[in-house]
Amino acid sequence: MRTSAHARWQRSEPPDDDERILKELGYTQQLHRRMGAFGNFSASLSVISIMSGALLLFGYGLNSGGPAVVVWGWLAVGPLVLCLAAALAEITSRYPTSGGLYYMARRLGGERWSWYTGWLNLLGLLGGIAAQDYGIATFTAAWANLQFDYVPTPKSLLVMYAVILALHAVLNLFGTLLMNVLTSLSAWWHLAGAVVIVGALTLVPSHHQPAGFVFSEFTNNTGWSNPVYVILLGMLLPCFALAGYDTSAHLSEETSGASVAAARGIIRSVAVSWIAGGILLIALLFAVQDYAATLGSRTGVPVAQIFLDALGVATAKALLLVIIVAQFLCGYTVTASASRMIYAFARDGALPGSAHWQKVSRRTAVPANAVGLAVGVAFVLALPSLYSATAFSAVTAISVVGFTPAYAIPVLLRLRHRDRFTPGPWHLGRWSRPIGWVAVLWAAGATVLFLLPQSSPVTATTFNYTPVALLVALAMAALWRRFGRRSYGVPRSGTEAPRASTTCSGALPNTTRHGGTVTVSAESIESVQQLTTVWRTMVLDRDADADVRDLPGITVRWADSRFGFFNCITLTEAEAGAELVRHRLNQAADIMRTKRHPGFVWLFEDLLDDEARSALKTTAEQAGLQYAFPGTGMAGDLLPIPEPAHPDLTFTRVRTDEQLQAYADLQSRAYGFPLEEGRDGLVGSALWKNEVYAYLAMRGDEPVACAATVEAQGRLFVAFVATDPQWQRNGYGEAVTRKALYEGARATGLTRATLHATAAGAPVYPRIGFRPNTPIHFYSLKG
Repeated sequence: MRTSAHARWQRSEPPDDDERILKELGYTQQLHRRMGAFGNFSASLSVISIMSGALLLFGYGLNSGGPAVVVWGWLAVGPLVLCLAAALAEITSRYPTSGGLYYMARRLGGERWSWYTGWLNLLGLLGGIAAQDYGIATFTAAWANLQFDYVPTPKSLLVMYAVILALHAVLNLFGTLLMNVLTSLSAWWHLAGAVVIVGALTLVPSHHQPAGFVFSEFTNNTGWSNPVYVILLGMLLPCFALAGYDTSAHLSEETSGASVAAARGIIRSVAVSWIAGGILLIALLFAVQDYAATLGSRTGVPVAQIFLDALGVATAKALLLVIIVAQFLCGYTVTASASRMIYAFARDGALPGSAHWQKVSRRTAVPANAVGLAVGVAFVLALPSLYSATAFSAVTAISVVGFTPAYAIPVLLRLRHRDRFTPGPWHLGRWSRPIGWVAVLWAAGATVLFLLPQSSPVTATTFNYTPVALLVALAMAALWRRFGRRSYGVPRSGTEAPRASTTCSGALPNTTRHGGTVTVSAESIESVQQLTTVWRTMVLDRDADADVRDLPGITVRWADSRFGFFNCITLTEAEAGAELVRHRLNQAADIMRTKRHPGFVWLFEDLLDDEARSALKTTAEQAGLQYAFPGTGMAGDLLPIPEPAHPDLTFTRVRTDEQLQAYADLQSRAYGFPLEEGRDGLVGSALWKNEVYAYLAMRGDEPVACAATVEAQGRLFVAFVATDPQWQRNGYGEAVTRKALYEGARATGLTRATLHATAAGAPVYPRIGFRPNTPIHFYSLKG
C-alpha cells in the first residue's frame, strides 16, 4: 500500500523501539536517550543559527558582491540546501546513529567511502567549532568596543577565543539533560531574538535604504575583476550559514523516536533557518545608514555598526548581547555534535587512539575525552588568525568543504546503489532520485568553489588555506587508513561481544528473539558469530568496498570475488519459523542476483525451529536456491596442543606472494575450482601474509596441504583447510591444522578454537578436540 505524504511525515517510532533499531544497526545503547523531537530539531536549529552563520559572514558578503548578492544568494542557495537536507534526512531515517554520515556511507558504499566521509565530516565539524567560537570572540570584542572602547588585536581575540572554547568544553561535560534544556532554550532564543532585532530595525530608524539598494547594489572589494566569480564567492555566506543540520543525526542515539525525529529535525531546521535568516538579512540591509562606515566599522563587525548608526549606542549594545548569547548557545551545540561524531568514529576504530577518544563518563554518559579533542583541534585551526587577514573566512570555508561533500556522499551512494537501501519511516517517495541528483550536483560545485582564492592579489596574508587544511585532513586519513584500517569496523558493538549464552538473546549483533526463551545452543550461536566476524575481516581485506552489511536477520559478506567462499550471506535469527525463513531466503536470493560472481547462503540449521527445518528443502527451491554441499560448525576448549610432527612433512608459514599462491592453488584443487578463482580470493593479501597464521604442509618441495588460524573475539578460528586430492588420506590435513592451531595459540595465548568443517573434514577434527554443534547447509543460486 502506498504511504501518503501525511503518513510519511507523521508516523513515529515508539521510544521502546529505539534500542532495538540501534541494535539492528550493530550498536548497543550507551548514551542516555533523553532528548525529544523538539530538542533534536532545536539542536540543529542552534547549530545552523541564523544569528551566527548569517551575521558572522555578513561583512564578508558585503565585500563579496554587496547587498544584491547577500539577498539573492540567500534566496537561491536555500532551496538547494533544502534538497541536500531532505535527501540526507531520508537516509538518516533508515540509519539513526551517532556516526551519521560515515555510517550511512559504509552501509551504502563500502569501507573506503565511509572512511573518507567520516574524516570530511569531522573536518567540517571541527572547522565549524573554530568558525563559530572565533566569530563569538569578534562579536564580544565589538560589544567591548562600544562598552569600554576596547580595541581588539589578533592576540587578544585568540585569547578570548580560547576562553570561549574552554567554556563550551566545560558545559558539554554535564550530560544530556542540560543539553536538552540549552538546545530548547537556544531555539526559542534565536527565534525571539530575530523577531526583536527585525522589529527594532524596522520600527526605530528614521531612515531606511530604498529597495534598489537592498536588491540590486553590487560591491566588489575582493580584488577580482570578474563579477561572476565575485558573485560565486558571495555564496559562501548562505552555504556556511545553512550548514550543520547533520547535528540531528549525530544526536539520534540520544533522541526518542529517532527514525522520524532526527529526519524531521534536519529538514525543519533548514527550512525555518532559511526563512527567518532571509528576513533578518533583509532587515539589516534596509537599516544600513552609511554603507562605507558599515564596511569600515571600527568595531570590526558591520552588524554592530548598523545597530549603532540606526538604533543608538544603548540599543546596539543590548542587541549585540542578544546575538552573543545566541551564538554562545550555538557554539555549545556545535561542540556537542562534534564530540558525538568523534565518539562514534572512535567507537568504530577510525581514529588514532580510538580507545581513548571513545570513553564515556559513567556518571554523565558524555564522551568527555572526545569533547577535549574537539576543542583542542578547533583552537589549532584558528592559529593562522595571528597573521592572516582572511583567516576567518578561510576557517568558514574549511567548514563548508568538510560538510558539503560529507553530506553529498551518502546521497550519491544512495542513488548509485538502490539495491542497498530500504527507506525508513520518513522518506521522499518518488521525489527521492530527482531531489538527490540536484543535491549532489549542487554539493560538487560548492565544494570546488570554496577551495579557490577569495582575495586578490594572493599573498601570505590573503591566502585561502582551506585547500591546505583539506589536504592535511585527507593525508592524515589516508595515512591512518594504511596503518589503522584493521581496527576499523562499521558497525561494531559499543561493548565487547558477549560470550554466547544458552539463549540467543543478545548473542549476535542482529539476532532477533522470537517469543520467550530460545533454546538454541551456545555453541551454535558462537558458530554464527565467528563466521560473521571472520568473514567481515576477510572480505574487506579482499575488497575495501565489498558489500558488508548487517541487515535484520541477514548478514552480507560479499567481495564479489571469483573465489566463491568470499561471497557469503548468512541467516542470523534464532528459532526462526518457516515463514520467516522463506522471507529471508528470498531476500538472500534477491541480493545474490544483483552480484557479478556466484556465492553461497550459509544456513545454520540449529537456528531454525522444527517446522522451518522440515520445510527447508522446499523453501530453498521456491526461493530459487539449490543445495550445494553440507558443513558442520565445531568448537572446543582444546588449546594449547603439543607441537605437531609428521614423518612426511615440514611446515612453512605463508609470508610471500608465491607461498600464498600455492595456498590458493591447494584450495582450488581441493574444491574443484579453476586455479584463477582461488588466486583471486587470496593472492596479494597483506592480511594473510602478516596476521593470519597460515601454513603449508610441504612434502619435499611440493605443497600438499594447508590450514590457517586467525584470532576472532577471543577464539582461534580455523579457516581454509585443504589437501591436494592426490595426497588425501595420509593425515596431511590434520597435521597442518594442528600446526596452525599450535602456532596461533602460542602467539595469542587463546584456549578456545572454532571452525566450519566440510563433509571431508568433519570426521578428522574431533580427533584434535573439536566437538560438532550445528549442521550447516550451503546454497547457491539455481542456474
